[in-house]
Amino acid sequence: MEVRTETVEINRRRQILGAARTRILIWYLVLMSLSSLASVLMVRQILLARLEERVQQSLQQEIQEFRQLRNGNDPLTGQPFGDDIEAIFDVFLSRNIPEDSEFLLTLSNGQFYRASSLALPVALQPDSPLIQRWGQLIRPQTGIESTPSGTVLYQAEPIPIYSQAETALAADQVAGVFVVAHLT
Repeated sequence: MEVRTETVEINRRRQILGAARTRILIWYLVLMSLSSLASVLMVRQILLARLEERVQQSLQQEIQEFRQLRNGNDPLTGQPFGDDIEAIFDVFLSRNIPEDSEFLLTLSNGQFYRASSLALPVALQPDSPLIQRWGQLIRPQTGIESTPSGTVLYQAEPIPIYSQAETALAADQVAGVFVVAHLT
C-alpha cells in the first residue's frame, strides 16, 4: 500500500510538472527573473557612471574657482595675492562650502595647512600618507585612491612660486597644493 501511495505521488508530480501551462509558467518566471536582474545591474552601472561624472565635474569646478581666486585680488587689501598662498587658502576656504562627502584641503610648503572640515576621515588626516604625497606634487594630479575610509576621488593643484622678474617658474618650485577630495 505504501509503495502504491509513493507511486501515485510521483505520478501526480509528473503530471503537474508535465503540463504545458506549468512549464510555460516556470519558463516565464525564470525569464522574468533573469531580465529583472540584468536590468537592475545595468541601471546600477549607469547610475554609478553618472555619479562619478558628477563628482568629477564638481572637483573640476572647485579647481576652476580656486584658479580664479588665485589670479584675483585679496579682498582685504585690494591688491593681487602674489605669493601669499596662505591668504589665498584662507579666503577660498572662508567663501566655499563643500558638498556632502567633499573636502577642500590646503597644503603649504609641503605641510598640511587647513581644510574645509574639522572632522576629516582617517585617509585625509594631516599625517596620512595621501596628504604627504600630495605635499610633494609639482604638477596637477587627478586620481582615485582606495583607503580604509572608502574610495577617494581627488584633484590636486600645485600652486607655483612666481619670480618677480618673470611670469615663468622653475618646474620644482611649489608654494602649496590645493586639493579637492570626494569620499565615496
